[in-house]
Amino acid sequence: MCSVSFLECSINGLYGQAKNPYGRATKLHRALASIWSEAFDRQPILAKYQIALALAKREPFEENAKHYRAARALIDLRNAIAHPKELIESERQQQKLEGRLSGMYKFNPKREHYREFFPGRCLSADCACWALQAATKLFSEFKRRMPPTANALSFVVPVDHVLKEIEALRSTSAKK
Repeated sequence: MCSVSFLECSINGLYGQAKNPYGRATKLHRALASIWSEAFDRQPILAKYQIALALAKREPFEENAKHYRAARALIDLRNAIAHPKELIESERQQQKLEGRLSGMYKFNPKREHYREFFPGRCLSADCACWALQAATKLFSEFKRRMPPTANALSFVVPVDHVLKEIEALRSTSAKK
């Protein structure tokens, strides 16, 4: 849930900061600020990233790209955790979630005998590491694509070292 909150706060912060940029307002700041509204705030998280890239005249994410699919699956998982009732009551919904998350991370090996996927088999230590990695990779790629004039992004802690630490954790747990 925190990893998705990071993605959402980061993109909302970019749009919000565009209204009062540090230094001189650019065309990008004006474009970002012009579409920010209460209604826009309710747009899907990944749509906000795609729109920001379009406004910056940068290449959008390919929806089949690994880091984009992982972020979309992460948001699906967050939604399942936040609103579990429908998922818990529907075996079909559990199978759909399992299919979306399959191959993204290792499911809980201590619960592999559980019939229900969520939450027992779904949530694991590797899931937590993957969630951090998925959010960080998408944000890192977004930041790389955006122009330096999108200065709200420059105040976010560099994420490259975080990715290295997460990858080390995941490889260590894979050996156990």
